[in-house]
Amino acid sequence: MNRLVKFADRVLLVWCILLMTVLTTGVIASVFLRYVLNLFFVESEEALTLIFVATTYFGMALGVRERDHIAITYFADIAPPRVRTGIRIFIMVIVISAVVFRQSLIWIAKVGGIPSPSLSEPRDFSTS
Repeated sequence: MNRLVKFADRVLLVWCILLMTVLTTGVIASVFLRYVLNLFFVESEEALTLIFVATTYFGMALGVRERDHIAITYFADIAPPRVRTGIRIFIMVIVISAVVFRQSLIWIAKVGGIPSPSLSEPRDFSTS
């Protein structure tokens, strides 16, 4: 199981590096085309926005796995060592997931059914 988790971490890391490379190259090319050659492509801007969102979510998964995320550890720090792990898991899994899930539902209800203007893809990524 440990080898499988390490392999998944490695694949996710390579995927994030690839997405960041595409994002960086795309932004540089987009800025060059817009300001130097006076060309603008709406499709590439939307694609770069979607890639940025993807890097955020995949990067968040890596951050949580490596514990490189922002955390308020006051309650876990004052708790006895045996209880710390339970408090951290509870806060990370239950509290954070509940807040993100609730806010996601609100956001999807507002903009989820609107297709992106140039890519014609639904923003909730469900099959239409």
